Amino acid sequence: MNPKTDAYLGRIHHAEKYEYRRWDAANRRDEIYVNGRWVWTSTTNRDYVTPQYRYAQRNGSVYSAASKTNSKVVGTITRGTRVRWGAWDSANRRDEINLNGKWVWSSVTDRNKPAPIIPPAVDVKNYARFSTMGSTLRKNPISGSASVGSIKKGWKVVVTHKAEGGWVHINAGSISGWIKESGNLRKHGPYSVAVYGTLRTGQSAYNVMGGFQQKVKDQRLANSSLYQLWNRNWTFLTNGPKTVVAEQFQYSDSAGPGMLRKLDIYEGQLKYQGKPMYTRQNVPLTDGSESWTYKTTSFSEQVVKNSGRYISSGDFLKRS
Repeated sequence: MNPKTDAYLGRIHHAEKYEYRRWDAANRRDEIYVNGRWVWTSTTNRDYVTPQYRYAQRNGSVYSAASKTNSKVVGTITRGTRVRWGAWDSANRRDEINLNGKWVWSSVTDRNKPAPIIPPAVDVKNYARFSTMGSTLRKNPISGSASVGSIKKGWKVVVTHKAEGGWVHINAGSISGWIKESGNLRKHGPYSVAVYGTLRTGQSAYNVMGGFQQKVKDQRLANSSLYQLWNRNWTFLTNGPKTVVAEQFQYSDSAGPGMLRKLDIYEGQLKYQGKPMYTRQNVPLTDGSESWTYKTTSFSEQVVKNSGRYISSGDFLKRS
């Protein structure tokens, strides 16, 4: 073949490797083997060329040719897809790219990776959960978003918004941010204890509650009533139609088991007719979470409802 006069036969692609046969110095062309035949080109050399890649900047079609008037749609490409680059047609402003093993043309690709799309936040009725592990909170509901802080395992948090992909926005005291709900949050705190009487902040037995990693005040135990019996400081949580004011104390995995044993002994001291007035029970709160607390048994509930004084406010601090 004559490297100077031969007609156009097709294209080769950036960084592709081809078998070489000879060099025509006069026309400065290599003879190379492409798709089963020997052809001439002026764009090859010995040196290795690093492949280049492009990213789809938006969803779009891919075409059979560079020409906008003489090509057909042969597929689609999704925003963010990374593809091997082969050539650029400046007249039609299209890249030749390798998509799923085939060379096609696209007008929606570029060198730069597109910024991730941030899904919209959807407001939800607030509910509470406990963290299952120490986790980083994100600025936006997308992987790789900037960190805005972290929470410890066992902390109580409040979910305020949701976003596509299983993301939830949480408040945890002074910090807030996004986290994946699945695997990171749970309804029941295994070492969370809700207290409503003398164990509350500033009350006579508050010192018993030491060693906690988080305390949340102004909580409400659901479907409950509060009674007072025998002593001004002896109050009893029963089943009921209203709510009872409580504080929640969260303990770490290391401190939690010992704290529960300690409270079991402390609360188990008060008995009537040889039976305990309290047992540790998992109870619901009005925010949708669940926690341990010390509540009357079916026997002691009848005792306090028959002989005790009902505290209508449900608040130990507002008893008379």
